[in-house]
Amino acid sequence: IDHGWSREKAIRFVVVASALAGLPSAASIHFLENQDTVWGLGLLVSGLFVSFAVIKYGATRFREELINTEYSDIYIKRWWDIVIKYAIPLEFGIMLIWFFAETYALSRFTFATLLIQWVVVFLIIIRYNRTLAKWIGG
Repeated sequence: IDHGWSREKAIRFVVVASALAGLPSAASIHFLENQDTVWGLGLLVSGLFVSFAVIKYGATRFREELINTEYSDIYIKRWWDIVIKYAIPLEFGIMLIWFFAETYALSRFTFATLLIQWVVVFLIIIRYNRTLAKWIGG
């Protein structure tokens, strides 16, 4: 409705898009296995990038300026800085090794499978970033 569509048109679009998006998984359970492998690790990498962004911004500064504000229900102390700087990168390394070992032992997918899909999505995002931003922004 915010983008000029009627409620009925939006509902039709969501139903059709959901049905089309569900076809690959309806055709083969292995499609979901692939997506779980590829994007499960993608979530780990995403968390690491967030941690690096906070480290670059300054963990203490991030905590003091963006978390511990007058609007916050909780107050996070200095331990959080240590977790962000040291524990999360270490945990990422351990989980990455575990994830690859498990994937290698139990799955037919390789690192190339992950990399190709990540690159394809990354290129699509880069290509359509401005278009999407204009469309969402109105």
